[in-house]
Amino acid sequence: MVTETRLLEVENLHVFYEVYEGVLKVLNGTNLYVRRGEKVGLIGEAGCGKTTMLKGIARILPMPPAQIGDGRICFKGKDILDDEKEGVRMVRKGVSMIFQDPTASLNPTLTVRTLMSDVLKSEDPHMPKAKRNASMIEALERVAMPSAQRVLDSYSIQLSGGMRQRVCIAMALLKDVDLLLADEPTTSLDVTIEEQILDLLNDLVARSQKSMILVSHALGSVRKMTDRVYVMYAGDIAESGPTKDVFERPLHPYTRGLFEATPKLTGAGVSDGIAGEIPSYLEPPEGCRFSPRCPKGMQVCLEKKPPIFALNNRREVACYLYASNVGSIS
Repeated sequence: MVTETRLLEVENLHVFYEVYEGVLKVLNGTNLYVRRGEKVGLIGEAGCGKTTMLKGIARILPMPPAQIGDGRICFKGKDILDDEKEGVRMVRKGVSMIFQDPTASLNPTLTVRTLMSDVLKSEDPHMPKAKRNASMIEALERVAMPSAQRVLDSYSIQLSGGMRQRVCIAMALLKDVDLLLADEPTTSLDVTIEEQILDLLNDLVARSQKSMILVSHALGSVRKMTDRVYVMYAGDIAESGPTKDVFERPLHPYTRGLFEATPKLTGAGVSDGIAGEIPSYLEPPEGCRFSPRCPKGMQVCLEKKPPIFALNNRREVACYLYASNVGSIS
């Protein structure tokens, strides 16, 4: 059940990376929020900053080369960037993350039993061994893992890609967290089980009433699974709103291009996609970062970053096309 209480608020977040060539200005004053019990989608082209956003929230950005230049990340009402030690402690207790590649997430030298035991020990160092074993079996069975007992005594390299990802989801759900971050959880999986894993994740999150941010290129699954969606482009939020509304009536030229470039099951032709490429983060455009590719760009778009225009129906869009339309969607 979604409540109006905001579990997470990201405000004006700037993240950059110091590299040999200079400074990569990735997140460009990004804003995002998640209510308690809410499932939020985060979509956009590869390289647009989605993973950086999730890693910033989870406090696992590699620093250096990453640096947080400005902004706030409020979790349960507390800015976790204010106090490094306390902020990390809050996130470790309240947030779990499922990564893109389960192979890279699981230590191949340890059995699944050891990996899952370590998670439980971090939650309760004094949990009896029998109870710990029962919890691990239960977690694996919740993700529909076949032969859970055998899997516990296996190494990750002995498991298929789908089974590894189920282990990662089970480990994430072992912790009694409030927020789950799912970063392309089906990227490395065969297409035949991709939807199965996403449906499983959706069901588990719904039953436990957790909040979730889902990053996925599977737009159909994002549309089906989430309550609201954010569309990200080159470190900026292009638009946001209730998922159904955004998919049925995209407002930002980038969102329209993104949806038009998605292959259709009807086979009604193949889109040429969006002309151009994501700009270099070394020298991003002065104004709207999408302006060099935008079919409806204006001079102001090249000169000044557009603010967020709040429209009706809880829609927000960062585009000067809507500067005179505040209060209505045309």
